[in-house]
Amino acid sequence: LHTATALRSYDMRRVELTPLEQRKLTFDTHALVRDLQANGFAKEQAELIVTALVTLTTANMDIVYRDMVTGAHQEIALQQIMSHLDSIRKDMVILEKSEFSNLRAENEVLWKKISKIDFFCWL
Repeated sequence: LHTATALRSYDMRRVELTPLEQRKLTFDTHALVRDLQANGFAKEQAELIVTALVTLTTANMDIVYRDMVTGAHQEIALQQIMSHLDSIRKDMVILEKSEFSNLRAENEVLWKKISKIDFFCWL
């Protein structure tokens, strides 16, 4: 049977993104055990439930943290991307200049050929 009770909050604090070995979600497990006991669970049952909740929460946090990045990591990745884009822009400018030089040289060759043809046409 499930009876509706007032929602209780346990002492919790926000967890910062820290290295895996330092990640912890802290809450008052003893208060939760006492609350479970007050609602009809035996001490051993309450302790087992709290242990299971801690284990599941820790495993779930590990999964969530694997998909998250810190602001610092995100800033580093953004700077790397911006640097790479700057490098690409520079390469494009160099390529455009060299391509322009190649086109100019090719254009000069074509103009010389046209001039020769024009010269022979007037003869």
